[in-house]
Amino acid sequence: MSLRTFCAALVLVVATPALADSQAKPLSAQQLSISAPPAPGSPDHKAIAEYVKHWMDLVTAGDPAKVKEARKELSSSLRKPEATPVFHRLFFEIASPQVNKALEADDAYRASNALMVMRWVRTPEAFELVRQQCDPRRQKDVRIRAAAANLLPAMVDGGCVPAAQMDAAATRLAELAASETDWVVVSQEMAAMSRLAAATNEAKMAPQTAAIRLDLIKALGSVVNRMGSGKDKSAAPACYRGLIAVRDQVMVMSQGETSKAAEKLMPILQKVESIPEANGDDLTGDELEWRGARKVADTLKKLLASRGAR
Repeated sequence: MSLRTFCAALVLVVATPALADSQAKPLSAQQLSISAPPAPGSPDHKAIAEYVKHWMDLVTAGDPAKVKEARKELSSSLRKPEATPVFHRLFFEIASPQVNKALEADDAYRASNALMVMRWVRTPEAFELVRQQCDPRRQKDVRIRAAAANLLPAMVDGGCVPAAQMDAAATRLAELAASETDWVVVSQEMAAMSRLAAATNEAKMAPQTAAIRLDLIKALGSVVNRMGSGKDKSAAPACYRGLIAVRDQVMVMSQGETSKAAEKLMPILQKVESIPEANGDDLTGDELEWRGARKVADTLKKLLASRGAR
């Protein structure tokens, strides 16, 4: 072997581990430029694309043992206070095809972790993507629907939904709650509606707030009506939490709004009152939840009566 050939081989041997090491260590959130809008095609833009694709690949198709690590890494970049709206929109644009692919696969663990990344993306599109996974017509796996519904309240709090779109989002959630068969999912959908009402109320958007509150009452009514005679109390936890959410909203309603809400709410409370609670010392969790639901319903009736609503 000539000296030249030997040296070339030596360089290859030394360089190969270095190259592999650089590939094994992708960019981290600390290395990204997320505080200024990157120009399309710029090094910063390419770095963000490489970062999102690499870590999302691990979430959606990589080593199962690294899914959680990858999800935390991606979430850390989105949670940084200096991350601009442009970065969030770019992140969604790059990540959403991979998220949708994970949602179509038969892997609830990966799909749920992909949705947990979307929870931190502050765009209306991210909220809509997660909300769509609560629809039993679109998402058949109840585990994924439950994971998606569990994220909605926090996404509302995180500012994912523009104020002008909040009442429309609440209407869609009320429709989903009426058709959902899993009561955990229904509970989270009503919790998200309550957060939407609180957000519009804080933004001084009275018409939207009133509309969202009526949608919340409508969703509660669908839960109570599906209980029938009350023999099966599996819906009791959802009913209990829905009543608490409605009570919290009634407490901050104006006199006029209370009167309008009472027209829709009183028949629901009467229905709750008509379903008896079980007696005895050996009650199931659902039966105890129903006892709590009846107490909240009674409190609501008294609250409405104190404001002159019948």
